[in-house]
Amino acid sequence: MNTNNSPPTLPIWLTKEQIAERFKCSIRTVTNLSRRKILPYYRLGRLIRYRAEECDEALSKVRSASILDCL
Repeated sequence: MNTNNSPPTLPIWLTKEQIAERFKCSIRTVTNLSRRKILPYYRLGRLIRYRAEECDEALSKVRSASILDCL
């Protein structure tokens, strides 16, 4: 039983352009990160969509890993 009165949050689905704007990078960079399986994405027919939370987590892991490699 859910004792929390707030409704469940739905995932925020973003396009490639919105992800590029969110992370202040080019669309090509988002494409390359997707092809290298760094950014998780979902294909719905011809559409490709990204979940905001999953992309945030994936990029934070990449950033922390690259910082550790430099130390």
